[in-house]
Amino acid sequence: MENISAIVLAAGKGTRLNSGQPSELPKVMYKICGKPMVEYTLKILESININDIVLVIGYRGDMIKDYFSTRCKYALQKEQKGTGHAVMCAEKVVDPTNEYILVIQGDDSAFYTPNTIVNLVSWHIKEKAKVSLLTLRHPNPKELGRIIRDKKGEIVAIKEKEVLTPAEKKIKEINTGTYCFAAKWLWENIKKLKPSKTGKGELILPDLIKIAVEQKNKVSAHIIDDHNQWIGVNTTEQLKLANEVMEKKLKHLDFKT
Repeated sequence: MENISAIVLAAGKGTRLNSGQPSELPKVMYKICGKPMVEYTLKILESININDIVLVIGYRGDMIKDYFSTRCKYALQKEQKGTGHAVMCAEKVVDPTNEYILVIQGDDSAFYTPNTIVNLVSWHIKEKAKVSLLTLRHPNPKELGRIIRDKKGEIVAIKEKEVLTPAEKKIKEINTGTYCFAAKWLWENIKKLKPSKTGKGELILPDLIKIAVEQKNKVSAHIIDDHNQWIGVNTTEQLKLANEVMEKKLKHLDFKT
């Protein structure tokens, strides 16, 4: 794919995968079927010919750089101040001539098919959106944020689980954390992010949706129904599930690593 840069968020510490203690591994280096989980993400991006790939690293980032070497570029997030802050750290590293920025998580994106990412970007360009996001109809979204739409079906917000109303908790559509942005709009507006009122007061990417809506800019979504394309890997139980799902996926001839 031409004219697009990919920013892979890979600065997590993985403490929840290590019983809440500091881990020997950055989160994205925990293995799924024998390979670091972020390896699958890079394979997907490379398979669709995205040539400008930046990994945002932080905790034990040298381990990631040693493993992937010159295969991609790197941006350092010295302090974990949220997903929005992580993307800010990559601004000076991405190719400034590209018109589109794909932002993808390095820990739960291993299960996408290449077509899922191609379709997201293609839809974004077709819709001439400022922000597009990959959403998922999840069978059990209890601990996850939800996509809020108006009566016309347009996305108006992404709300974290802590602030959902009883009616909103019934919504099945979630945000996967994968976005496509118009690059010029992104770099102009990401500076407007303010500390989130939920969690740790971080600068988070979902707040860019609110900014785009307030500006009356186009926000679009590409919905996937196969919940096995997205697995949050935050616990040892989820890591075990991820291995089971990936083992099945790797048996398919249309998904090679």
